[in-house]
Amino acid sequence: MQHKRWERLANLFAEGLKLAESERAAWLARICADDAALRREVEELLRANAAQGVLDTPPLAAETMEVVTVAPSLAAGTVLGAWRIDRLVGRGGMGEVYAATRAEAGFTQRGALKLLRFEAIGELQRFHAERQILARLDHPGIARLLDGGVAPDGRPYTVMEFVEGASLIEYCNARRATLYERLDLFAQVCDAVAYAHRNLVIHRDLKPANTLVDAEGKVKLLDFGIAKLIDASASPNAADPTMTIAPFTPDYAAPEQLAGEPVTTATDVYALGVLLFELLTGERPLRKSGLPSPQALALLDRDAPPPSRVVRDKADAPVPASALTGDLDAIVGKCLRRESAHRYDTVNGLKLDLQRHRAREPVLAREGARMYVFGRVLRRYRWAVAAAAALVLALAAGLAGTLWQARKAEMQAARAEAAKNFLLGIFKASDPRIASDKPRGQITARELLDISAGRIDGRFADDPDTRIDLLRTTSEIYRALDEGTTADKLEARELELARQRYGPYHADLLDAAVQAAQRVCIAPNETQSAKDCAKAQADAGALLDAAHDADAQRRGIWWTTESVRLLTDDTQAPAAEAALKKAIGLFEAGAPRTRDHVTALIKLGNFLGWRLRYDEAIAAYHRALNLAETLPERDDVELIKLWNNLGLIYQATGRYIEAAKAYASAVDLAEHTMGADSLIALIPRSFTAVSLHLAGDREAASREYARLIPLLPPLAQLNQDTALIRLFHGDRMRAEGRAVEAIPELESVSRYLQIEHAYAHQPRQARRILGEAYLRAGRRDDARRELKLALDDYLAHDVDRNPQTMAARESYGRLLIEDGEFGAAKEQFAVIVGAAEGRKLAHIALAHGGLARTALAQGDHAAALRESETALAIWNEVTGARDARMGPYLQRIRADALMATGDFDAAQKFEDEAATASLRYDDPSSPTTHRRDLRRLATK
Repeated sequence: MQHKRWERLANLFAEGLKLAESERAAWLARICADDAALRREVEELLRANAAQGVLDTPPLAAETMEVVTVAPSLAAGTVLGAWRIDRLVGRGGMGEVYAATRAEAGFTQRGALKLLRFEAIGELQRFHAERQILARLDHPGIARLLDGGVAPDGRPYTVMEFVEGASLIEYCNARRATLYERLDLFAQVCDAVAYAHRNLVIHRDLKPANTLVDAEGKVKLLDFGIAKLIDASASPNAADPTMTIAPFTPDYAAPEQLAGEPVTTATDVYALGVLLFELLTGERPLRKSGLPSPQALALLDRDAPPPSRVVRDKADAPVPASALTGDLDAIVGKCLRRESAHRYDTVNGLKLDLQRHRAREPVLAREGARMYVFGRVLRRYRWAVAAAAALVLALAAGLAGTLWQARKAEMQAARAEAAKNFLLGIFKASDPRIASDKPRGQITARELLDISAGRIDGRFADDPDTRIDLLRTTSEIYRALDEGTTADKLEARELELARQRYGPYHADLLDAAVQAAQRVCIAPNETQSAKDCAKAQADAGALLDAAHDADAQRRGIWWTTESVRLLTDDTQAPAAEAALKKAIGLFEAGAPRTRDHVTALIKLGNFLGWRLRYDEAIAAYHRALNLAETLPERDDVELIKLWNNLGLIYQATGRYIEAAKAYASAVDLAEHTMGADSLIALIPRSFTAVSLHLAGDREAASREYARLIPLLPPLAQLNQDTALIRLFHGDRMRAEGRAVEAIPELESVSRYLQIEHAYAHQPRQARRILGEAYLRAGRRDDARRELKLALDDYLAHDVDRNPQTMAARESYGRLLIEDGEFGAAKEQFAVIVGAAEGRKLAHIALAHGGLARTALAQGDHAAALRESETALAIWNEVTGARDARMGPYLQRIRADALMATGDFDAAQKFEDEAATASLRYDDPSSPTTHRRDLRRLATK
């Protein structure tokens, strides 16, 4: 099958997987209406995806082993030989792996005991082969074979060195390793693999999960379960089990493995290339895991991208693109070549080239790379090259038959020349060498535009085509300048001319109708209503239908606008979602790389976020980002908003680290686009700081605020955006124990938002935050006033199940506890718990904590124990927004409940954990960082 057809098939298969099975038939009928063969192939792939084949089943699920969901066949404490079973670690393709301890002859040793699974008895020969291979390998970078034997039930087992550590990728990412630190660790992997090759062993499943780094920074190579002996004579049996096809991990598999061809040491070189690619970029070159065999094979002819290209626009790249361009791109590329003969001859050759790069010496990978690429292009496209040569001859022979096109080209050139001369004439109005009523330096670009618009009709009265073009262009310029009235007048003249010359269904007329509806529905002015939107949409739709218009982009825009119209009525949400998906389907089929496609995906993400379908919203935003970042003309302002939207969704789900990364991407774009002091950069920087602070990373949040706050105007010059930035800043100061310092800022913001606010919830939100600060500072009268006003406002506009209403009730309940009104406080907390509806929200956990506090105050120690335990149980499974500081607060409540019952040791444990967390989360001056010492004094 040709490469382009495979690519089309792969894209359709990926999209089909996203649809429910009930939706696929209609989708296929639409997408493949003119290609029955393509439809059959897509259907076959989708059916194949339901079944598993060798490519779909890696030897260890996910990246290491499958999550243990079945009972182990050996119970803890079972003894096999000299080894006592501690616990089941995981289950792989043919074995169970247990942590085991050896206690004999006066010494203790830990091991990883691998026992053949009952259902994998057919893999007995391969199990023995792995043991045979491990027995011949003795290298500090390879986990050692310690022992082996046979269990009482007849199953063989192998005991290997127990390695405690993280995978190579996780280790580097957790430590934010530098480029050279990553290359040093990779060199250790190369040493271990080269040693295996010298001992005639090919690993065949090199991947991060099989390359662990221990606490000392030493790499250990694991899992030779599918390794292969290079020479047949090294195998004791004629039917060598190491020579059979074995499962592998597709993302790291060499093309010859996917194709079922013989493997060599070059197979491991390819896997090392994938590992190095991921180590340098955080991505894999070609994603194959989870694909059925046919689609995985379709990737064989696709080149991996250079690492520098992958990280070029990646804000959180492990290594910058500038460090990868050149040598490292070439080295990785040589490892990943399709033909094994064009890779490095040995693993040592790869390691030496990396050493040459570090020594600033010429690397071998760059020698002859151009000829390799050119030769491969010729091989891959030999028929296309031959066809192109034939085409050149045909064009030369048929040149006389195409002379008629010259006349058409002359006409188009004449129109372009006329438009150019017209514009040159306009700009002569500012020529200082020509006398004028107004000094030349005082004529603005806008005045020049006005002059040009007034002259179009007269200057091109005899050239309607050029006249239409210029009127349309000038109208678009006025609309971009937000001069809608002038733009409408020019567009009306242009459309009337187009109608007279081309008829009622010309593309300009159809575009104008769709765009007019879009303006009325998406960005209406003060005089336009929902009825106006409905009429404009109906008129545009009727015109498209009358014209039998099948333009995917135009129809996609209409359906996007229709979703906006439908969303004016909450009951129409399902229809609005269907309209958006219809639009996206049209764009994908006929106009995939367009701004309008991005817009539809953004609106889908917004809709899904509004409906609290956060995972789907995140997926929609990522699709929009991937497309927007690769369009020929990027819109960085749109990308900034997209990253912000994604950050907001992550923040709403409590995924604060991911939120901070999304906001940081917005900050980086905004600073390069508008400058560090622009609001479009300040807002996402504020969100970055808030996310980091909520996650408990106070130091990182403080660094962000140190850059942000000096760029803000003074409190006396607040606006909508800076008021919110300062509101959240004050809230974070309050949360970490700096309430007194935060109050002046919060008071100014609250006064401003009571009068000037964009959304109705902002005044009550500001009151609640200010009330919290008063409460933390000990100003209980002020706190009561603000928290009661905030709660009353929430209750007047929201229901009890709303998380914001819960937050207001919980804040007010804590105030009532401080004032000794325990019964009233208990009522507030009980309402929150009653509205939980099975949800594990942060303020529901806090409400149970509040009930524990009221029970303690009233002497009901049993209830305090029960409620404090429930509070922590909910907190440990909490979903949605939360502040990391809520955890220590609930731990202290639990400590108080245990203390009241005399369980001092358990109480101290919770107290110590809370104090340790507060040292990270809170300001050193906060009372939360000192309470542990006070508690110890109280218990003496």
